Amino acid sequence: MKNLLVFREQLKKFYGNNSMFIDRAFRFLFALIAFWAINHSIGFMTSLSNPLILVGLALICMFLPVNATVLISAALILANLYKLSIEIMAVTGAIMLIMFILYFRFVPKQAFVLILTPIACALKIPYVIPVALGLAATPISMVSVGCGVIIYYIIHYATVYAAGVSASTDTDAVSKVTYFAQNVLQNKQMWVTVMAFAIVVAVVYAIRRQSIDHSWSIAIVVGILLNFVIFVIGNIVLNVKVDYAMLIFGSILSLLIALALQLFLFTVDYSRTKYVQYEDDEYYYYVKAVPKISIAAPEKKVKRISHRYGSQMEENREYMTEKNDEELEKEIEDSLNTKYYNNK
Repeated sequence: MKNLLVFREQLKKFYGNNSMFIDRAFRFLFALIAFWAINHSIGFMTSLSNPLILVGLALICMFLPVNATVLISAALILANLYKLSIEIMAVTGAIMLIMFILYFRFVPKQAFVLILTPIACALKIPYVIPVALGLAATPISMVSVGCGVIIYYIIHYATVYAAGVSASTDTDAVSKVTYFAQNVLQNKQMWVTVMAFAIVVAVVYAIRRQSIDHSWSIAIVVGILLNFVIFVIGNIVLNVKVDYAMLIFGSILSLLIALALQLFLFTVDYSRTKYVQYEDDEYYYYVKAVPKISIAAPEKKVKRISHRYGSQMEENREYMTEKNDEELEKEIEDSLNTKYYNNK
């Protein structure tokens, strides 16, 4: 545990010294991964799949706020869907407009969540997101995670049914819109996922805010189990398809990431808890104070040995090897006697 705390302090110190460069690099990688994932999933417009275009857009996003990555990602999605069908692009654009109104109104600073959620869903590990948000954010985060889930299912549905939609005639525009909108908005698996993530975010947040001991650990365990139970109930009651192997794997991964977040955000020593009571003219206050665990990162000290000191050590070593045991004992005895008489 001590080594982990030392590593945490070293990491914080390193980030503090290089935060500007790390933030820029992270924005670049984040944007590049998001753009690549979009083109990999719905690469209907091949001209946008050029690596130079993706790298250029990521370089632009490196110097802009993270919300610029959100808007460019939305533009890439619509451009690819336009190549598939204008009607599908129009429906998707209308849904995104409603979502972005909610997003920019309530959680404009959670662009990472909005993009990471569909990526995590594509990797089959979306269960990490709600537990992490419950620990590090507020219940309003359910807006951003819900929008991310809907975006993933729009992309997923357009990919799965691309061949069938492309085969439709241009004159059947109303049928295209109705067909796509119904299959997206009536997707039971999507709504179960949105509901499960919203409940987990709220429950984890509510538990970790309690003053009970080990509240964060309890919140992590309860959130993971609750997420598992909701998907099992959805599978049984609503016949929603659930991959139990990935659900178990995602739950284990959620546990590991949540413990890492706890290490960086909430490391306390409950054995030194103190309770304080005081009052003013209107209230009595009962305060529980739990000290944080903090270990300073060790400083590296380098000793320089001069040439003179090194040569003296070598001479002493040679001198000691030339002496036999009896001579050494006599020298030690004489030295002790000299110190004794000097003290007298």
